[in-house]
Amino acid sequence: MTTPYRFGPPLRLEAAADADAQVLKLAVHGYLGYDSADEFLDQTSRHLEDRPHTTALHLDCAGLQGMDSMGLSALLMLHRRTTAAHVTLRLDARPAPVDRVLELTGALAYLDPEAAGGDNGEHRSRERAYRQPSEEAMSAASPSGPTPRPTQPESSA
Repeated sequence: MTTPYRFGPPLRLEAAADADAQVLKLAVHGYLGYDSADEFLDQTSRHLEDRPHTTALHLDCAGLQGMDSMGLSALLMLHRRTTAAHVTLRLDARPAPVDRVLELTGALAYLDPEAAGGDNGEHRSRERAYRQPSEEAMSAASPSGPTPRPTQPESSA
C-alpha cells in the first residue's frame, strides 16, 4: 500500500484566546494543500459555528509553510463562507511563500484588499495570467492597420 501524497507537514489549527468575544483567532500551522484543504474548511467552519456572534475571523498564518492550488481554493471558499455570514476574514502574519501565491494569482486583492493597496479589490497583480488579445487590440497595435478580409470567396479562375 502506498502512503498518501503529502507535500509538507500536516496542517494544524489552534484557537487563540482573545479579549474580544466577537473576534475568533485561529493560528494555522503546516501546509495547506490537497491533503488538508477539506479538513481546514471543516475545522474553520466548526469554530465559526461554535461562536455564532463572531464578526471577525483572524487567521494567524505565521506557521503556514506554504500552500498549493487546493489550499488557495480553500481560502477562497472560506472567504465566501465568512462573507455570507457577515464575518470579516483577515489573514495575519502571512509568510513570503503564501504572499507570493496570493499575489501571483491576484487573490490577495480579493482576500485582503487593504494589503493589496487599499483599493477594495480593484488591484491587479503585476504578474497577470496570460490573456489572448482581441482582434481589435491586435489590429490597433499593427502599424499598417487591420488586415483586410475578403468579402467574397476567392475563385480559382
